[in-house]
Amino acid sequence: MNMLKMLSSTVVAAVVSVAAFSSASADETIKIGIDAAYKPYAYVEANGELAGFEIDLIKAVCAEIKANCELSNVPWDGIFTALETGTIDMIGTTVTKT
Repeated sequence: MNMLKMLSSTVVAAVVSVAAFSSASADETIKIGIDAAYKPYAYVEANGELAGFEIDLIKAVCAEIKANCELSNVPWDGIFTALETGTIDMIGTTVTKT
């Protein structure tokens, strides 16, 4: 997938996320799972912090809707299970149909 398509997918996901979580109360925490294995989109820095384009975008969306967001590194092979079981509220990693 080319860079423009991936960027477009990420932006669309961010807009949908704003709509979905804009009604979250200020004391609620939105748990977001990220597969941080795809530098420069999402990765773990040497200090253990999540970084990358997707991380920056998610943090900006959370700030815009004034939501408390908790980002966790969830490996790809468990990310949908984490969503289905309620461990996370949403997936922050780009997901495409293949």
